[in-house]
Amino acid sequence: PTEGQIIYKNQSIASKSQIRKFKKEDIAYIYQNYGLLENKTVLANLMLPLNISKKDMPKIIEIIQSVGLPKEILKRKVYTCSGGEQQRIAIARAILKNPTVIFADEPTGNLDEKNAHDVINIFQYLNRQGVTIIMATHSQNFFDIGTELIDLDVQNA
Repeated sequence: PTEGQIIYKNQSIASKSQIRKFKKEDIAYIYQNYGLLENKTVLANLMLPLNISKKDMPKIIEIIQSVGLPKEILKRKVYTCSGGEQQRIAIARAILKNPTVIFADEPTGNLDEKNAHDVINIFQYLNRQGVTIIMATHSQNFFDIGTELIDLDVQNA
């Protein structure tokens, strides 16, 4: 788009600095490929992009456990974790940011059925807590869980 307005929480976000602040403070991203540094520990991956420190360990442990992972995973290198574990780590990183909006790109695409449902359950919990989840998916299994569905299939448009 070349024109228009961004209105969020009844406020116009017009300047580049306001947009940067909005992206930094209110939005979290969960990438299809997890976006993790594989040779770093899980803890380093959680701390690095969020500017949090070890004093935040109780919060980190609480969140890693809330996504169904044991606190011991924090010491492991990411490359030793399964795809389902890596997806949960990426979700934990997003939760640690305390966003109001999460953009999730194919968050279940690389997961088995059980892990996919677990991830969706986490998203539903976050949504009940007031977090807006915007999810791109090809999985028709999850089309009915949202409050809005936008079909971007141009062949059938």
